[in-house]
Amino acid sequence: MLFLLNKHSHSIQRITDVYKRQGIKTIIEYAKDMIIKAQKEIFINTDLELSIFKAEIEKASENGTEITVFSFYEPDTELPCKIFTHNRHNKHISSRLMLSCDESETLIANSDNSGEWLASITNNPLLVEIITEHIHNDIYLLKLRNEYSDEIYDNLRIGSYFESHNKIVK
Repeated sequence: MLFLLNKHSHSIQRITDVYKRQGIKTIIEYAKDMIIKAQKEIFINTDLELSIFKAEIEKASENGTEITVFSFYEPDTELPCKIFTHNRHNKHISSRLMLSCDESETLIANSDNSGEWLASITNNPLLVEIITEHIHNDIYLLKLRNEYSDEIYDNLRIGSYFESHNKIVK
């Protein structure tokens, strides 16, 4: 849970819920449930095989929900949604899932060095907005790369420690 300290009364109020889930199967089942329950719009950023969510994405699409997916890897199935991808073909170990539904709930999951998966799920409006923006920004960067080639990244780097030690804008 997240709390808000009320500076006038010096009281603490619960403002939103944060839940943790462990294990890839539990996380995928929760994500599938989020996809099915969405009514307006879904954003997904993952390197998992998209076929895992095929039935849920098809059902959400049939119900009129707009679905946008970003992945670095080539999709392993056709889906009734917008897919933006770097189309990388090499095999990889899946490590991330970000999901934002209806601008009201988000799931952020990843695997650690041992392969164990952990997820945080929240309805905190700022965190939902940050994850939704992150997925949009990945798509914007991909479109810039496709339009102007990889050289565009050279102009975007800011020279941070984070960039030099993570796979960001490469």
